[in-house]
Amino acid sequence: MAHPQSVLNTDIANYNQAFYDKLAAMEEFTYDESTRFVDESTTAGFEEYSPFWTSFNDAIMGYFNNSISGTDMADFLLGIFVHAHATIVRQRGSQQLLEDGNFFSLFDIDGLVSDTLSRPIDYYDDYEPEILM
Repeated sequence: MAHPQSVLNTDIANYNQAFYDKLAAMEEFTYDESTRFVDESTTAGFEEYSPFWTSFNDAIMGYFNNSISGTDMADFLLGIFVHAHATIVRQRGSQQLLEDGNFFSLFDIDGLVSDTLSRPIDYYDDYEPEILM
């Protein structure tokens, strides 16, 4: 479940629920449990981290909009999925085409999904006032 002030687009959950859940947990950690300080007495929270999460969300949504929108791209991705399904599940089609095409990087956002799933919840707890301000 996302933080009440989450800036993550729920379309990410439609793309990959586990990816969205991990990002939401990471975002919540930075808002509520950050160990980084704004000053000597105040930890970083929503105000400090929301610009980062907004930029990150916008970059992911930009990838979706540039990679998945449009009839031609949707048809292309559906074709890849059908070919992969036929090759992997039904053992028909060209395994070599799947290996040579590296199509799975499209669905993994070139490693971002798998990298995010493998990272600890506090991975983005790195607030530095001079960097984000």
